[in-house]
Amino acid sequence: MGRIVRLLGLLILTLVGVAEAYDELPTGVRPWLSYVEPSTNTDGSALTNLAEICAYWRVDVGLESKTCLPASSASGGASVTNKPLLDIVPILPGQKKTFQTQIVARAQTGIESGRSPQASLLVDRLAQVPMDTIPPPAPGTPTPGAPITGPSLYPPL
Repeated sequence: MGRIVRLLGLLILTLVGVAEAYDELPTGVRPWLSYVEPSTNTDGSALTNLAEICAYWRVDVGLESKTCLPASSASGGASVTNKPLLDIVPILPGQKKTFQTQIVARAQTGIESGRSPQASLLVDRLAQVPMDTIPPPAPGTPTPGAPITGPSLYPPL
């Protein structure tokens, strides 16, 4: 049976307001993760079989999802800063929700470490109004850039 890896680093998410902590997309957001890969096993020996770092995440109290990112090497130890999560998290323009995540290290044998403490990020997109919620102009209101139609304003020559 393989040794269980120990996650030494904690997940750190940059706070909104200090720096952008996610990419905004029309269909959601892509959070950025920062963490330090483990480099030792639970018994203190050097890690030789780190396969990936996995993020368990959810939005508010929704269902939990899992996304895994490849480890820098089998021995780990890399400091990873602002690595985009591969998934697009469904927080749309016009919404304000909390993204929550915990990180685990996964060995090549499939064994996972314990989870890191939970980190949360408030994503506030209330000020962004989705285009499909903007009402059309009232009848008879000219659309900017549209050609003017109707009777001519000038008398015939």
